[in-house]
Amino acid sequence: MGAWDGWVGLTASSFGGLGDYKGALEMLRGAASVLDEGPYSQAHRVYANEELHVEEGTTRPRKGGDQASLAVCGGTIASAVIDTLFGFAEPPMMGPGEGEVWKGREEVLAALILERREVDRGFAGRLENVRWQGLVFDIESVVGEGLQIINLRE
Repeated sequence: MGAWDGWVGLTASSFGGLGDYKGALEMLRGAASVLDEGPYSQAHRVYANEELHVEEGTTRPRKGGDQASLAVCGGTIASAVIDTLFGFAEPPMMGPGEGEVWKGREEVLAALILERREVDRGFAGRLENVRWQGLVFDIESVVGEGLQIINLRE
């Protein structure tokens, strides 16, 4: 009946969870060319086709329902980039974000909210305009160093 589209993002996240950020990055880069024209699909359903003699185990298209998995599965790739490659996974709940409190303390903030920030992700990149508890900042991946918070602002 086909493969589940969410496997790419979740597999990349699993690579990162095991410390293989290079594998996660390769998986996501490999999928990029397939996604150039929008979300992809891998046989969510097999439809009956008399010409191909495909009848058993098939279903008719559901009105308005066959595209829902594209939205969910596309989210697994975005999650792999944000959570795994940039380490912004389930930050702790804290009091209201006060930019003045954190000014000049990006390192302290990074220690609180970035997962495995000291681990080199193997690429140079920046996730810009991350919003969290009233703050806005960028997360930067530095080859040979890991993750850091830069451009902290309110």
